[in-house]
Amino acid sequence: MDPVNTAYKQVFYPYHGWATRKAVAGALYTLPTKSLFLTRLKLDEASAFVLMQRTVTALAPLIHYIDNLFHSRESAQELLRLI
Repeated sequence: MDPVNTAYKQVFYPYHGWATRKAVAGALYTLPTKSLFLTRLKLDEASAFVLMQRTVTALAPLIHYIDNLFHSRESAQELLRLI
């Protein structure tokens, strides 16, 4: 199983109903392969890695905010239902 499907099944699948699961499966099916994605962006794997590292660093404050929001809820399950 590819990493995107694995991540979805581990994180969101348990909280989604049948219709949402089917919609996600259809959407994931349309994703390009990693190779095609990089080709369309005109990037090689090394430069894509550098850009991804920069993106992760830049998004760290947002991720921290969302994590705090998640943990501040009375029930984490309540927040997951909103997704």
